[in-house]
Amino acid sequence: MRIIAGKGRGKKLKAPKDNKIRPTLDRVKESLFNILGPEIMDSTFLDIFCGSGAIGIEAYSRGAEKVVFVDKDKDSINLTRENLASCNFSGGTYKILEEDAYSSINKLANSEGEFDYIFMDPPYDMSQITDLLKLISKKSLLKSKGILIIETDIKEELDENIGNLKKYREKTYSISKLSFYERIG
Repeated sequence: MRIIAGKGRGKKLKAPKDNKIRPTLDRVKESLFNILGPEIMDSTFLDIFCGSGAIGIEAYSRGAEKVVFVDKDKDSINLTRENLASCNFSGGTYKILEEDAYSSINKLANSEGEFDYIFMDPPYDMSQITDLLKLISKKSLLKSKGILIIETDIKEELDENIGNLKKYREKTYSISKLSFYERIG
């Protein structure tokens, strides 16, 4: 794993030593950030189920002003901290929350406001994805022109509309799929 672009370009990131974290492949990450484009600069970015932190770190490297990393797994949080420390980033801010997605969404809605981008990479066998998206919608965690991206197993089918979120794009890769939602209304 490596940082693809920005101020940390080429920097290697530590990968998990076991199978409990499934890192997003570099080619999927590169495609994602090509889709998001230069608008990532000066944005606010939320990385839920951050694992090694690779997606949020890529956003930070590309100029996101603020990145929040969320994972309930202590090993994931420690790996995220190690990867951030090895990058020696300055400017901008980041926050790391070691808690479950539901708690963090409630906490962030009260403390951080809305985000320009929300990226979620839940475990492929997680059954409450729609419930999490409904909570994000209910708490208005995504800005009105913001984008929520969720990485799922290629077989996972998500509703077109969930609360005030509307799916507008899907992109498939070998075993995974990225679904893009925007806030409506």
